[in-house]
Amino acid sequence: MASELYNIIEGVSREKGIDPQIVVSAVEDAIVVATRKYYKTQENLRAVLDKESGKISAYAVKSIVENPEQVEDPNLQVTVEQARKLDPSAEAGGELLIPKVTEGILGRIAAQLAKQVIFQKVREAERDTVYNEYIGHVNEIVNATVKRLEGPDVILDIGKAEARMGRKEQSRLAITWGHNKDHRPDLKQLLFLLTVSQDGGVPVYFQAKSGNTADWVDDKKVALLAQFGLQRARDLPDLPLALDFARTPEDRQVMELIFAPLALGYPSFMGPGVPPERVEIMRRAFDRTMQDPEFIDLMKQQNLVLDPARGEPMQAIVQRLYQMPQPVIERARKYLAPS
Repeated sequence: MASELYNIIEGVSREKGIDPQIVVSAVEDAIVVATRKYYKTQENLRAVLDKESGKISAYAVKSIVENPEQVEDPNLQVTVEQARKLDPSAEAGGELLIPKVTEGILGRIAAQLAKQVIFQKVREAERDTVYNEYIGHVNEIVNATVKRLEGPDVILDIGKAEARMGRKEQSRLAITWGHNKDHRPDLKQLLFLLTVSQDGGVPVYFQAKSGNTADWVDDKKVALLAQFGLQRARDLPDLPLALDFARTPEDRQVMELIFAPLALGYPSFMGPGVPPERVEIMRRAFDRTMQDPEFIDLMKQQNLVLDPARGEPMQAIVQRLYQMPQPVIERARKYLAPS
C-alpha cells in the first residue's frame, strides 16, 4: 500500500498532468540539495523515496576501485577492502551507498531550499508537458475560449494552457468574440496556431485572408463573422464590421476607440508645428514608395502583405479620436484594462 506522501505526489501529478516519477525525482533532488547544504560536502549524494513507507533516505555514493592507488578522490571513490567493511558483497566496479543521517537535522533553511527545488522541478515538468502537447499542432486550427482581456492582449484557454494573442497578432479579419452581460468575453473563437516555444508560452493568431490562409476561407474551412477595424477590407466588401453591430452611437464610438490601433497599424507621425508643405512632401514620398515596383517586388519576396494607408485618412482618424467625449474614453479604458 502506498504511503500518504506518495498518494500526495500522485495527486499533484494528476492535477498538473505530469508523470508521478517526475515529482518523486523532484523530491529526491530536493533532499540531496538540503543534505549537501547541511553537511557542506562535495560527495556524490543520492536520495531515495520508499513508496510504501514514505521515508526518504540520503546516501553518499562512492565508486569502488580495486586498490588504494586507483583512488583519485576519497570523496568519490573507495577501495574494495574499505567498502566490504560496510557491505560484505561489495565488488570493484560497483557502488557503495553510505547512509547520511537526515531526520531531525535538516532545519528551516534546508527545508525551504528543498521546497524551492520541488516547485522549480514541477514548473519545468509542467512547461515541458504543455510544450510537448502543442508542438505537434503548429499550423493547425484549434478551438479556444476567450477568457479575459489584459490591456490590448487577449488571453485564451486552449485546453491545458493559456495563450496570449497580442495586438500585433490581432488581424482585423479575426473571428470576433462576444460579450455577456458583464462585458466579459465568453464565446469560442477559431484560431491559427502560429508558434509554440518552450519558454515563451503559446502565441496564437488568425491571419488575414490575403495571407497564406486564404484557402481556408475560399474552401469554407472557416467562417468569418465580422471584421475588426474602421473600414471593410477591399477583398471582403460584404463581410460586416463589428462596428455595424453597435446598439447605440456611443457604443460605436467606444468600439472605434478600441479598433483604432488596427486601422492605424504602424503609422509614422510628425510633431506639431511642422510646415504643411514639408508634411505634404513626406506624404507624397511615402505614396511613391508604396507604388514603386522594386519595393512591391521586395514585399512579395518576403511574403508580406502590402496594404498602405494614405496620410490624410490617418490624420482624420486621429482627429476624430481626439474629439471623442470623455465618457466614451472612460468606457473604452475600462474594457481595455487588465481583468
